[in-house]
Amino acid sequence: MTVLVGREDLKNKECPIDETPVRGTGVFMRIIKLSESFYNKYKELPEILHKESRPYYCLELRINKTIYAIPLRHNISHQYAFHTLGKAGIDFSKAVIINDAKYVSPESPRIDSREWRVLNSNEDQIIKGFLQYLRLYRKAVKKTGIPKYDLIRKYSTLQYFEISE
Repeated sequence: MTVLVGREDLKNKECPIDETPVRGTGVFMRIIKLSESFYNKYKELPEILHKESRPYYCLELRINKTIYAIPLRHNISHQYAFHTLGKAGIDFSKAVIINDAKYVSPESPRIDSREWRVLNSNEDQIIKGFLQYLRLYRKAVKKTGIPKYDLIRKYSTLQYFEISE
């Protein structure tokens, strides 16, 4: 189930969500925009996406007690993504961890209705793909000196966050 967040929802420290997990998975999803507070804190980190000219909207996944924000992007040219329309989609390699509600903008994001339909009708596949990427990233952290894994670590934004098992 996907839920858009409203301004009133963000008054608490935790962003409330619908208490129904996606098809019994224990995972929750919604579309968010990261706040200026987030970008101010992480502006020096080169792999975190930020363009002054336009915001990055993200798919928020709550998996157990960890909140991930996975950006929606155009022209994704690698395999660590879920594609929605052509080369557009969500980029798993640029996912960040949200550890404070102030990092979520109170704005209610709007995305292309065709892209929304693809995301909304493929929740299970998105969750499965992101969990596979998390497993791959954890493996890459343990296997240094192997070029494939070195590239995964180098370009992943998860390198800036503590990942729970």
